[in-house]
Amino acid sequence: MKSPLTPLKTALLVALPIEILNFTLVHVPLDVGYSAGTSWYIELMASQWAYVHFPGLLFVAWTANTWLVLLGFVAIPVSGYIDTALLIFGSILGFRWLRRLAQKHSTRRN
Repeated sequence: MKSPLTPLKTALLVALPIEILNFTLVHVPLDVGYSAGTSWYIELMASQWAYVHFPGLLFVAWTANTWLVLLGFVAIPVSGYIDTALLIFGSILGFRWLRRLAQKHSTRRN
């Protein structure tokens, strides 16, 4: 069995360009909202952005009236990167588990 560090390294590596694209291409849906004629995929991507960056947004809301609010510029991208990496890591382990389960089931059938 492979070490779980290999999927973790893969997840951390793959999450970086995803987070860069996510942070630069997706418009933040906060405070402004969207017009009534906005495409469904833009609203979906904006909702995904808000869910992935939710811990960073909570940090900014928590530190709103203190000097720590300046760390929000770091907390939002870092929380998005960590959440994206965890989702990828969980997906890798889940697919490995499903593949192992399918192999077990096919060898038991034969």
